[in-house]
Amino acid sequence: MARKIMIASFIATALGHSMVAQADEEEVLCTLEARSSVTVTVLDAEGAPVSDAVVRYSVNDEPARDCESFTVGEYVCGWETSGQFVITATRGAEAATAALFVWWEGCHVRSERVTLRLSEMPAGRSP
Repeated sequence: MARKIMIASFIATALGHSMVAQADEEEVLCTLEARSSVTVTVLDAEGAPVSDAVVRYSVNDEPARDCESFTVGEYVCGWETSGQFVITATRGAEAATAALFVWWEGCHVRSERVTLRLSEMPAGRSP
């Protein structure tokens, strides 16, 4: 058990967070999972998921980074990162932006979800 806590503590330290949370003098052990900071759904004008968007984010005015996509139309922006997020999705000349705060809750971030809608219709489709 002590080895698991040491490994978890090392991971949390690498992420810049403490592994043990205090709650009225009661020790709370944290899990080893890594939680996404923000999951972004990008939709087109008809509400269909957009798979060809470029989605980037910045935290606390740091340089922008790319979000990762694991599912069509969904993008993960940051892992276990808290702070003020600005997220922008672009496709061609269209862009949509959202700003939100992600909180650190002692062991992990409180994952947030956001939907960005791009207004232009994709080429070859009509309303």
